[in-house]
Amino acid sequence: MTQPLSPMEIFKLLNKSNCRQCGEATCMAFAAAVFRGEKSLRDCPYLDEQTVSKYSQEDESASLPESQEEQEKLVQQLKSEISSLDLSEVAERVSGELSNHSLKIYMLGKPVYVFGNGELYSDIHLNPWVVLPLLHHLLYGTGAQPIGKWISFREIQGGMSWNGLFQQRSTKPLKKVLDNYSELFEDVLTIFKGQRVDSQFGADIGVVLYPLPKVPVLFNYRKSEEEFESSLHIFFDKTVDSNISIQAAFSLCTGLVRMFEQIALRHGGHKEAHKRC
Repeated sequence: MTQPLSPMEIFKLLNKSNCRQCGEATCMAFAAAVFRGEKSLRDCPYLDEQTVSKYSQEDESASLPESQEEQEKLVQQLKSEISSLDLSEVAERVSGELSNHSLKIYMLGKPVYVFGNGELYSDIHLNPWVVLPLLHHLLYGTGAQPIGKWISFREIQGGMSWNGLFQQRSTKPLKKVLDNYSELFEDVLTIFKGQRVDSQFGADIGVVLYPLPKVPVLFNYRKSEEEFESSLHIFFDKTVDSNISIQAAFSLCTGLVRMFEQIALRHGGHKEAHKRC
């Protein structure tokens, strides 16, 4: 499958009319958005299907276990591998603590206990999408310290193949949640001990979360204004692929988005009911 290598190559495919029907101000802005994975070539009303198919960024080889049965099978396999590890070595590598024959680490500011047989305990609900990268981090993470330099998902090693799916499963659904429930990040900051950071890359809101001890994730959200739609960018520390694989990074953000959707439904619904009262 052929892929454009740069925003300029994508721009050359367009009719340069700056019609704005794609939601961007110019064709060049649209080309940059496609390159970053925030837009699809299909969002341009003037591109024919042959061109769209030829230069599509989607990669059918990018896949993860979809069914609950498949996920549970993979989780059990990783847990069995955990049982062969020296937890004291893992604790040092991932900045954890040994406590009562278990390893204590923090996910989203909450303690999670990992036992010698690979079983997990936490007060927070750990969906399979989050458990998979956690186990992967414990097994294969090098312990590289975050350096505070942010990269997009597509810039992670192997991210190009996964980027289209990542935008569909993580960026777009989370942007939809934020569009409908603007207080989500306020709730997330309180519940998961996130850090508000100075807005970057033109965003109105910047929030950093630590879903894994050495894997910070930056969420930048820009509200809609006039004819321009809102935007959301998700960034990872440049050391991310030293601590989790591209599949694990994908799974991690998918799990976070599902958690955020539940928070929005629960907290947003309560606040709406309170307003009506």
